[in-house]
Amino acid sequence: MPDKLRPKGLLIVGIALIILLGSGSYLVVRAFLGYPLFWENNIGGGNEEDLLYLLDNMDYLASDTSDFVADTARISYTPPAASAAERIEDAVPEVSQAAEEEEPVQTPLSAWDLVKVHVVEKGESLWSIARKYDIDVDTIIGSNELKSYDTINIGQKLTILPFKGVTHKVEKGDSLWSIAQRYGASVDEIIETNELVSQNIQVGQTLLIPGGKLSEAEKERRLLIARGGIPEFIRPVSGGWISSRFGMRWGKMHQGVDLAVSIGTPVKAAASGTVTQAGNAGSYGLLVIIKHANGYETRYAHNSRITVKVGQYVKQGDIIAYSGNTGNSTGPHLHFEIRVNGKAVDPLNFIK
Repeated sequence: MPDKLRPKGLLIVGIALIILLGSGSYLVVRAFLGYPLFWENNIGGGNEEDLLYLLDNMDYLASDTSDFVADTARISYTPPAASAAERIEDAVPEVSQAAEEEEPVQTPLSAWDLVKVHVVEKGESLWSIARKYDIDVDTIIGSNELKSYDTINIGQKLTILPFKGVTHKVEKGDSLWSIAQRYGASVDEIIETNELVSQNIQVGQTLLIPGGKLSEAEKERRLLIARGGIPEFIRPVSGGWISSRFGMRWGKMHQGVDLAVSIGTPVKAAASGTVTQAGNAGSYGLLVIIKHANGYETRYAHNSRITVKVGQYVKQGDIIAYSGNTGNSTGPHLHFEIRVNGKAVDPLNFIK
């Protein structure tokens, strides 16, 4: 009996081998061609639909495990209209170019960086320009070498500070303390504004002086520097005429100019300066002498009354006396002299 069944058994074994070999060849070919095997469907095999499934159910999968097991039946997935590539790209957080590139470090602006230059236009004045920049006229005067405080020229360039104050060019013997005292400013503010690392300053160095104020003497000094050291003089009396000029007269030197005016005519300071003499002076009669910068001096003689005192600082145009006929005089007039380092010069060469 067993011998009769042997051919049948061999046949069954042969059929089984053929089936196994055929199935194996099918799976090998399918895998080689890139098709997913039947057991890879919907179990996270790595295809696009599996990845999208995970993305859409991330919150649910992250919940409590017990809830996940209990609600497994409710999970369903419908592929969206958008392509898988678009969905995956949207899921990846974008890194902006600005985040990748480091922002440049901005260096804080210094006070000098905020200084402006103004070009004078027709119809402008120091006052109108100061108002435009919310500063005062003295700030413009104190930061520019002006030859006149009354007139400016079209096209003239003016330095405009970002605050009220002045500039100062360091001279021999200057210190931060002496500079602060001159302008009524703070040493600490000068150091901070100019970003000084110490109190050592150099001759010729220009400093910003925040809050600095100009005295009348300092204004006059700056005018002289801008004019090359020569003061600008005005006529000391109004009206009248020249009754005697500078030069030889009656065999001797006449060291000034005589301006014939009636007694009591106001006599004005021809330039700003300090009074060094005010009183009777022999042949000069009642005399006023004013000392100006750079060795200049003016004299006003034959007055009837003096209104200033020795040591007093006067501005150009201030009334210092009233004309008269005192001393060695042939009639009411003002004798006016200008001297440079003690030497008399012709006043008419200096009066504007």
